[in-house]
Amino acid sequence: MKTNIKHFISRSLLCCNIVAALALTACSDVEIPASASDAKATVTALSYDNPQGTRQVTLSWTLPAGDVTGIQIIKDDADVIELEGPQTSYFIKKAPTNVDVTYTVKARFADGTVSKGQTVRFYIAYEAQKG
Repeated sequence: MKTNIKHFISRSLLCCNIVAALALTACSDVEIPASASDAKATVTALSYDNPQGTRQVTLSWTLPAGDVTGIQIIKDDADVIELEGPQTSYFIKKAPTNVDVTYTVKARFADGTVSKGQTVRFYIAYEAQKG
């Protein structure tokens, strides 16, 4: 009986050592996903300019670092406008009036990825000129 217990303990310790050794060597083979801080940067300083009494709006932003090949502008989470090249502004000749409007601007990179967006919201009170 003593021999069986010693044999069992010996095998158990051997198994524990093998499992521990595998765990230590296997960790170096595991790829750890990139953290959120490694994600592509987004446009910053998004703003709009609306000269008083007009429906004209200019959206402006600062590009992130990296190989920006285009810009996506999403109006009200639906309409997508694609701009080619590293643009830093977009002119809207007749912006919607008397409703809240949101525009989200995203950068598109050479590797095909698209950044998270930055959003601006505005309301243009406008009454058409009579006469």
